[in-house]
Amino acid sequence: MQLQLPTSAFTAFIRCMWLLIGLTVAANVTAAPVITSAASFTNPCGLLPPVLTPSAATAVVGSGPVSVTATGCPGGIIQYFGNGGVNTIAPGTAFSVPTSTTGTVVVPTLCSANGCVSDISEAVITVIPNGDPNQALRPTVSNPIGTQTATVGQSFVFIIPSNTFSDPQNDPLTLTASGLPDGFSFNGVLIFGTATENSTSQITITAQNSKGLTTNTMFSLIVSGGVQVPDLTPIITTTPSTLYGNSDFTVRVDVVELNSAPSSGPITVYVTKQTQYSLVLSSAPQNSVWNLNASSNTNYYVLTTSASVPAGGALTFRLNGSLTPAGSSGTISISTVIIGGSGGETKANNNIDVDRIETFSNPQ
Repeated sequence: MQLQLPTSAFTAFIRCMWLLIGLTVAANVTAAPVITSAASFTNPCGLLPPVLTPSAATAVVGSGPVSVTATGCPGGIIQYFGNGGVNTIAPGTAFSVPTSTTGTVVVPTLCSANGCVSDISEAVITVIPNGDPNQALRPTVSNPIGTQTATVGQSFVFIIPSNTFSDPQNDPLTLTASGLPDGFSFNGVLIFGTATENSTSQITITAQNSKGLTTNTMFSLIVSGGVQVPDLTPIITTTPSTLYGNSDFTVRVDVVELNSAPSSGPITVYVTKQTQYSLVLSSAPQNSVWNLNASSNTNYYVLTTSASVPAGGALTFRLNGSLTPAGSSGTISISTVIIGGSGGETKANNNIDVDRIETFSNPQ
């Protein structure tokens, strides 16, 4: 089954990292329809996909990476998808496909220019065993699986084509799948599920015959169409980090957006309050969008803002601190917490950060 990916959603998804969530289920192969072609995206600019040289190659395992040169895409950039996520190269340059494991790897590429993206072109690299004594008995990849697309919130069904693998002895083959994104399952021939978020996954389908011999093929599953929500995390820095006696110091808190989506709505940040120090807003220009409430909570200084944290950016505030350690030496921890739901975010397991100050009595 081939689903279409809108240009705007695709542009959003390319910022996401690969999800490597494994799932392995085995069952006997049954008949399946012929594979569809690579994904076709909305392409209002009429961009042509990159030309890949070679577009298909066979290499011996461990023989070194296969170099694929991508040309075309005048005035734009070429993007390809690998284990490290989305990679960008200039037209006319090459990318490498590793040969560390046997199987077939399908690497999707596209041209990006003037806010548009082209259809996908694919490089198919088959890695064969080196001097495999069982090569004549091992199943082979007859027809690699092309890139598939799914839409957040919609049911997805893809049947592994029956002509994907073949066995020299016509043994029945058992398939397993790994690398499926959240919300997806595999029943031995069928990948199905409903995606919950934008992602790109590299899925591996492994075929095993009755002799226990295996081969595999990999393809990309692109999930798009979901609403990007912000993910905020704090970074707290105290300077200086070593203080003697009664001293002044500075606390800087950066509220950083991690999910390439601007925040929307009020943001509330707590900074711990302790008897050894007091904090006030400094006169730094960026503090103009922040309000400090030092009296409503006995344990925290409460800072609020209605300003938006830009996608992939940060919103910063600075506090001036006065330390009165009562003549003792030790370590003071100052933590900051972003209240869950601030700015429209939904992920709360990265909302805390801590920094420490080492305090000493005045040297005699």
